[in-house]
Amino acid sequence: PAIFTDDRKLSQILRNFIANALKFTTHGEVRVTATLEDGDCVRFSVSDTGIGIPPEHLAGLFKDYAQVDSALQKRLRGTGLGLSLSKKLAVVLGGDVAVTSQVGHGSTFSVVIPSRVPGHDPIRPRSASLGQAPTDVQ
Repeated sequence: PAIFTDDRKLSQILRNFIANALKFTTHGEVRVTATLEDGDCVRFSVSDTGIGIPPEHLAGLFKDYAQVDSALQKRLRGTGLGLSLSKKLAVVLGGDVAVTSQVGHGSTFSVVIPSRVPGHDPIRPRSASLGQAPTDVQ
């Protein structure tokens, strides 16, 4: 089905997830999937076979400046803002983010968004003064 959302915000979320997956996967694979959920939501997931994240760090991953302490993280230092920005963008789109991970086996980061931005009528785009109208992502 067609998805009516802000493609720039969704692209930014996926770019952040993919960049992290590539950064922390020294061998194996990174996989991006999309699945329909609950009839009107779509889950985009980025799974990797990277280093994984210890359970005690999962709860704080989507906070500003959050970084997991690891040898690889010290070598590939980022700002710690990509995941928090992803969460904020997901909420703006009417959705949320999630993560599952197992140390040594990889992680899966997901964003679940409604197939239509809440309060948006795709037949009548918002005016330019209110920002860019969501586009049809297929």
